[in-house]
Amino acid sequence: MAPEDIWDGSLLAVLLALLFVAFSGSVGAGAPGLQVVGLLSATDTERAEFMVAIGNDILCQFKDEAIFTRQIGPLIGQDVELTLRAK
Repeated sequence: MAPEDIWDGSLLAVLLALLFVAFSGSVGAGAPGLQVVGLLSATDTERAEFMVAIGNDILCQFKDEAIFTRQIGPLIGQDVELTLRAK
């Protein structure tokens, strides 16, 4: 295989990947949804019930204690972004 054959194949793969990314982003861009940005906070009572607040608008409760403890708990006190989008 000649070096120029590798270059042509690589260039084609990169162009196809870029086209795929551009197309997939534009398909979901028009979907209805909700985006909330704010400080993730929780009172002691909220923590005991696996709940967190995002800004002043959203209050989320988690059913799985392990997910709350490992993934959500460490984010408390940081600015976060929650995005819900219809498929």
